[in-house]
Amino acid sequence: MTIEYLKSGKPDAERAEDDAKTKIVVEETLKNIEINGDAAVRELSTKFDNYSPKNFKLSEKEISDLIATLTDRELSDIKFAQEQVRNFAQAQRDSMLDIEIETIPGVILGHKNIPVQSVGCYVPGGKFPMVASAHMSIGTETINPVHMLVGPGNAYVAEAKRQLFGRVGIDLFAGPTETMVIADDTVDGELCATDLLGQAEHGYNSPAVLLTNSRKLAEDTLTEINRLLEILPTADTASVSWADYGEVILCDSYDEMLTVADDIASEHVQVMTDRDDWFLEKMTCYGALFLGARTNVSNGDKVIGTNHTLPTKKAGRYTGGLWVGKFLKTHSYQKITTDEAATLVGEYGSRLCMLEGFVGHAEQCNIRVRRYGGINVPYGEGAAFRKVGE
Repeated sequence: MTIEYLKSGKPDAERAEDDAKTKIVVEETLKNIEINGDAAVRELSTKFDNYSPKNFKLSEKEISDLIATLTDRELSDIKFAQEQVRNFAQAQRDSMLDIEIETIPGVILGHKNIPVQSVGCYVPGGKFPMVASAHMSIGTETINPVHMLVGPGNAYVAEAKRQLFGRVGIDLFAGPTETMVIADDTVDGELCATDLLGQAEHGYNSPAVLLTNSRKLAEDTLTEINRLLEILPTADTASVSWADYGEVILCDSYDEMLTVADDIASEHVQVMTDRDDWFLEKMTCYGALFLGARTNVSNGDKVIGTNHTLPTKKAGRYTGGLWVGKFLKTHSYQKITTDEAATLVGEYGSRLCMLEGFVGHAEQCNIRVRRYGGINVPYGEGAAFRKVGE
């Protein structure tokens, strides 16, 4: 395998140092809130947003007044995006069924999908107010303590979710935006550069990676990035992100590109090659795929209908992004309806408990066998079942 980095970002050690500083800031902030409650929240809101309302929960009139500031076109566009998100989410929800089956006569097993009862959503509103995060995350009518936290955000938001996990649930670790463009010579440098910088403008630490098997495309993309940074209005942010976190990786083959892509496990993966569906079939570690030159990450971020809260920092190895299923908890249940089934399962259960040395566990099975099967087994002698049912 021959991989050549035509451009590299910050070394891993420096990135780890940044993460450590973030961890300390978040620990101190959460402790302050835990001790001082609303006063701490108000202090932080004033410090970072210059915002100190009488009540942090908006009234119906305040909400109506804010909506009234939008033009008809803006309101129509927002409603269109909401409709796309809702349509896809409903299709996903319809695929998740409650089930109940009789596995053996008299033994009924099932599960129910129960909604999480309260959810707190983080909607980024720093450099850019991300309206789309509201479409894709909100499910709550109160600001009481919640059962789960969801939503994208910067490194501080991701670290806060990490530290709070366990006390509440979280959707996933969705930190600073990451984007990867996998491309060959079927596309040009301008297109690749546009897709890379379009995501690099999110923040000063948003990784953007070009993965290609074309040296010409790699060099053309670098040239185009330099040109676009001269005219991009958000270049102050995008240029820092590209300098510190941008990478251009040249590979020998498509198989090599696939291996590197799965290892990086980027949040957004834009695939523009002569075999896009091959990457769809083969790739296993990513947040979301955007297939073909007609598609782009911005579609997914804003309007197309899929969710833009996606795993970062290699979390795509073990989870997908936020979706309607994250707001549901799948709970199993069991029911035995016949004496024969209680006896049969009890016999097997008792023997397996004794195999592990759990005598108390075995007796839970034994007492059912005695009562429903008429088999007289003294307390703690689950091992006697070793000959039963063999």
